[in-house]
Amino acid sequence: MYDARVGRVLLALVIGLGFAGCRGAGAGGWRTYTPDGLAGVTALWAFAPDDVWAGSQTVVHFDGVTWTQVQTPSTVSVADFWGLAPDDLYAVAGQRLLHWDGAAWAVIDFGGAIAPGDLQAVWGTSDAELWLGDR
Repeated sequence: MYDARVGRVLLALVIGLGFAGCRGAGAGGWRTYTPDGLAGVTALWAFAPDDVWAGSQTVVHFDGVTWTQVQTPSTVSVADFWGLAPDDLYAVAGQRLLHWDGAAWAVIDFGGAIAPGDLQAVWGTSDAELWLGDR
């Protein structure tokens, strides 16, 4: 049975690694990157070859040269990313929805609208239309 979430993560991983590893024809092709402090990628999102996010217990950002750890307000592993633009990225971690505004991560307050479980997926059509999935 095909799991669409796994397929999406695998596609994002291939795209992200392709962005991160490709430097044009004849430039060596794929490369392996090992971000410091990142043990097992559970989420990946790429806007461009020089704008790639990877998450697990920590969140790191790739600027085309270096992976840098970025602080989040959550201590739970990031399960998924979804973004509209480099300054409008969402992540789910445990019972929290996080938002990156281009400068810092913040927790989105549900205001009692939902009682999330262990959030595993985020997707949307705009910042006003987000879909969250839990276990």
